[in-house]
Amino acid sequence: MSFTLPLFPLQTVLFPGTPLYLHIFEERYKLMIRNCLEMDRRFGVVLLRHGSEVGKTGESYPIGCTARIVHIEPLDEGKMNIVALGEQRFITLSMDLGQDFPVGEVEVLDLERTLDDITFKNTAILSHQITDYLKLINKVKPGTLDLKRLRLPSEPVALAYLSASLLQIPPSEKQNLLCADSDTDLMDLTQKLYRRETTVTRSLIGVTQQDAMRTSRLN
Repeated sequence: MSFTLPLFPLQTVLFPGTPLYLHIFEERYKLMIRNCLEMDRRFGVVLLRHGSEVGKTGESYPIGCTARIVHIEPLDEGKMNIVALGEQRFITLSMDLGQDFPVGEVEVLDLERTLDDITFKNTAILSHQITDYLKLINKVKPGTLDLKRLRLPSEPVALAYLSASLLQIPPSEKQNLLCADSDTDLMDLTQKLYRRETTVTRSLIGVTQQDAMRTSRLN
């Protein structure tokens, strides 16, 4: 069943169960958030395919994620900082740009779940992949993430979506993960990306270390 939802086109991908931090300053989105607070506190996040977050709305990908506002910090001139939590995937059937802010006719997209032994085995593998990858990222960019505070969920889909949000890859690749039809596909795609990105990051660290050694010898 379809329903209408305020839409926020962004240059980021929101996944179910993951947080979104936004600074709201543009008039139409200040109005949209106020409207959301008066209704059910939900809006939809869709990734921009073309265009800018500010000014005229460009073309967006059809599959997005609903976001529920969980915290708001009012600022001067009606601006605000908000924290929202991703909830459900949806597909945009149509978008109306003629209103004060973008509104879409959307339909919830349920994820096909198998939750078999293979899924739970892959969940354990993915947990290790995440930890190894983030340790490497912290070597490249120290302080990127406090691993001591990181708590990985044991539920397969929740872990897969969190892992997708943590990957340092272009938004268009993250969009492919959001579009996965089943937990099996989602887990498979995520694991492949972690293997690729871990290899790339290790290579980057190796090159950086070699450059440092050359510089040391020259000095």
